[in-house]
Amino acid sequence: MVSDFKVWFGELEITKYLQVTNLDRGIGMTVEPDLQKVGNAAGKKFQQVQFHEKTIPMGFVLRYDLIAKRRELAKLLIVSEPKPLIFSDEPDKYYLAVPTGDINVAEKSFLGFGDIEWVIPDGLAHSIDETELVLPNDTDIVEINYEGSAPIPVSFEFKHSTENGFLGIADSNDNAVQVGNALEVDGVDVNASERLLYDDFLPPTRNKWRDNNGFIRYAEHVSAVQNGVLRFGTDANGRTRTITDSFGDTATHDGWTGPSIYRELDVDTNGSKTAKDWWMRAYTHFYAHNNVRGTQELGFQEINITDAEGNFLAGILWWKRAKGTVRSTCEFWVKQQLVWRENSDRWNDFIGQTIIEKRGDTFTFAMDKLERGSKNTSQRFTYRDPSLAEVEAAGVTYWNGAWKTDYPTDMAIYELELKKHNVEYWQDIPNMFSPGDKVNVACTDRKVETYVNDGLNVDIQEMASKPIMLVPGKNEIGIAYSDFSARPEMKLTYRERWL
Repeated sequence: MVSDFKVWFGELEITKYLQVTNLDRGIGMTVEPDLQKVGNAAGKKFQQVQFHEKTIPMGFVLRYDLIAKRRELAKLLIVSEPKPLIFSDEPDKYYLAVPTGDINVAEKSFLGFGDIEWVIPDGLAHSIDETELVLPNDTDIVEINYEGSAPIPVSFEFKHSTENGFLGIADSNDNAVQVGNALEVDGVDVNASERLLYDDFLPPTRNKWRDNNGFIRYAEHVSAVQNGVLRFGTDANGRTRTITDSFGDTATHDGWTGPSIYRELDVDTNGSKTAKDWWMRAYTHFYAHNNVRGTQELGFQEINITDAEGNFLAGILWWKRAKGTVRSTCEFWVKQQLVWRENSDRWNDFIGQTIIEKRGDTFTFAMDKLERGSKNTSQRFTYRDPSLAEVEAAGVTYWNGAWKTDYPTDMAIYELELKKHNVEYWQDIPNMFSPGDKVNVACTDRKVETYVNDGLNVDIQEMASKPIMLVPGKNEIGIAYSDFSARPEMKLTYRERWL
């Protein structure tokens, strides 16, 4: 061997102490065919080939300072596991080697002759440098011409710019890795109810209401006007409610007059201010005082739902138009149709909730007396009108009126809400991987390990995953990911091997 031939073992140069005299790296590794004798047939039947470890004998000579050099070499060569072995004529490759047997040195004068037998357990030479490839943005398949002579595992790094549910990797040799859940979705379309109006009639919400410009159902039949002053406040018991300060020009108007308030619905998740299917609840009171004056009181109260053009859709009415009694009348209306009416003492002193619900062409009315007098009095009624199935609610009017200069009944609304049914919106579902997540899929010859943001996480890895491998020649590797995800950045690395 030439005098400048160098050898490194475990990253340290051993040719500082010895000169290589001969070296036999052979061709490939030890190959042993497995043959089986079959009966009296000539020869044997081939079963398989077994590949064994490789050995590299290396002769050397020590010159001068033999004792010191033997001690230093012992420190370098006596190891408990294979270490990289590099020869200077192949500086781009290494063997994972360990010396075996006794390393004898025959000393003669100032020279020492010996041999080291290197054992290479995997029988392969490895590239010192890793090969790194970045997958172009316009493809999910990468083609690789692998110039090594032994199969190698490939490792991957993915960086996410969007949410993603899974990663899939497959090679040309029927090996595949899956991380995450291929059935995971980004989100779902949800139908839910949303509240488009709620008011407990505290002063801060007063500016959301329009005065005396709503819809009065009774005005279609008699002379009734929207006039007067209504404010938001509290009663003697501290309950928030509407308070009518003035019923308007009752002295000169020949009929019913009183203030109204109108409010449009708020927008839903999709920006719509109307509702085809809805549920409205109001908490109100309407009663004549149970005394001599009460028998002389007259009053009218309405809660009406209208469409975007201001056309009447449905409503609930209370009225007392007769003197000499404290009895009230209640009515349910849909468009021009009176669907229920009752004039009964059971609705005297009414304090409670009223509900109107529309689903398609079906209207459901409910009234529950919850306070005063004969409590727990209820009424339910359902009405259908196919022509109204697609008509949408857009606003609510509350009106109370007095008759000329007669004493008015006690009327107020405490709470009002309207919910829109079947609001369609997209509900995002957190996915396996978030924007910014880094996923490393590390393949060895026998196993796959997945790391998310540098933390080992094999639980998200499909159990049947097999290491992605390159074989000598042309290879294709493809990746897959959730269809709602932008393609992650992908980098793959491998280290070439030679027999």
